[in-house]
Amino acid sequence: MIMPNWSFNYYAVKSATGNVLNLVNEGLRNLGMETKYNIKDAIESLWDGKNNVTMATFRPIPETIVKYGTIKKMERDATDYDTGEPVFNSDEEYESYSRKYDEAVKYNEATYGVTNWREYNCLVGFGCKWDSEVKLKSYYIDNANGITTIYLDSDTAWSYPYRWLKYIKKTFDLNVYIFAQEEFDAYNLYGEIDNINAEYAEECFYDFAPVREDFDSEDKYGDAYAQFKVNLSRALYSKFQECVNGEELDSIYD
Repeated sequence: MIMPNWSFNYYAVKSATGNVLNLVNEGLRNLGMETKYNIKDAIESLWDGKNNVTMATFRPIPETIVKYGTIKKMERDATDYDTGEPVFNSDEEYESYSRKYDEAVKYNEATYGVTNWREYNCLVGFGCKWDSEVKLKSYYIDNANGITTIYLDSDTAWSYPYRWLKYIKKTFDLNVYIFAQEEFDAYNLYGEIDNINAEYAEECFYDFAPVREDFDSEDKYGDAYAQFKVNLSRALYSKFQECVNGEELDSIYD
């Protein structure tokens, strides 16, 4: 099996407290939980350590994609991936599935412009291959100004979840910020989701990364490169925080 590259992401959601409360209550509602009137209660109820909070908690995957969004229609002799047991116990079961599958494919294409789970996740729902756990890092409630900021993180496959971030921004009228690094340095980026700053992706490696020829051993080069990556992460995270706080941004290498 070919494994994906991973994107390591940090998010900040910042807006009027009522808007942030609407986002969190949407998550509670989709988990079948009681919604809250107080933002602190809502956040602590949703991320109570017991719930599996994922991107789909806030943007559920349509049932027609969940049930019938396989890459291709299953055959009559299909077996369950985990148990090895037959999926269909009779011709009638298979015929019913096949009819519903064909209907779902038409519906999904007409409604979402895609026909299977991978296309939906990448092109519609999330912007990455799989749904992912969304962890709460911290939150800050500014009662004086009526603003709440929530810091989150998640690891996503192949890409950062730009479609999901744009969706929650538009749906709940939020300011949404991201700091993301692809594990093999395809990108290093930060900024508000509609104004991503990715100028320090390849450029930072060409201009600032240590060069092998400057070191007399692989160990020294490896240590220097590792420290470079740590410094880069710290600098970009600092710029991410400046975006969230609305501060002036200068080059990370000034």
